[in-house]
Amino acid sequence: MDQKNSVPDSAPTPASSSKSNQKLIIGVASDNPVKINAVRLAANEIQAYFQQISLQTTKNNLTHCQPTSQATNQAVNQASQIALTNWLNRQLEIQTIPVASGVSAQPLTDAETRQGARNRAQVVLQQNQMIDYALGLEGGVLTDELSGDLFSVVWVCAQDRQGDFREVSGAKFRLPDNLAAGLRRGLELKDAMFEHTGQADVNKKDGMIGAVTGGLITRTQEYQSLTKLALSLLIINYQ
Repeated sequence: MDQKNSVPDSAPTPASSSKSNQKLIIGVASDNPVKINAVRLAANEIQAYFQQISLQTTKNNLTHCQPTSQATNQAVNQASQIALTNWLNRQLEIQTIPVASGVSAQPLTDAETRQGARNRAQVVLQQNQMIDYALGLEGGVLTDELSGDLFSVVWVCAQDRQGDFREVSGAKFRLPDNLAAGLRRGLELKDAMFEHTGQADVNKKDGMIGAVTGGLITRTQEYQSLTKLALSLLIINYQ
């Protein structure tokens, strides 16, 4: 989890009329290199996907393009058309904008973690009018209703300039007892990890998930898959 960050004091950046013809700008509500890299990888995968679609169609038949899943729903086809226009002819740019989460530094409920991700995405759009999509990524823990154990949880919120947003969560798993004990004593998860392993800034490396899986799954992979899902849901806007 990130520490609660201060919102930049600078005034919102004025919008530019030429931005849509040049860059597709995604704002990441964090300065954590793991989260930034996860968003960059997810966005690159999405852009590559639309490039693949473009190669499978002709310029004269663009409106009839279909995703590689061969979905035939008209709404999906229309959304893919719009996404092609937005993503193919613009240079992808990732901007980092550390903002306050509006929740505690260590979210302790599912709802608080979700709200933190949503708050971050909303503030990014307010801070910079050039942003096309904003990503808020928040990690937290929750208490399982059945067992009373602490579980790790991640929420990602993707929001566009029009105010539409999609939220996804995942990577929910039980915390090891020694880490859970640290959180119950008031530590943040990264500090509980340091107390147990002696490794500093685990949240900026492979993360707690990397430690408990022996590196088989990293924090970047954890956030990348959820970011890709949130952005995909927002872009396609299936009805």
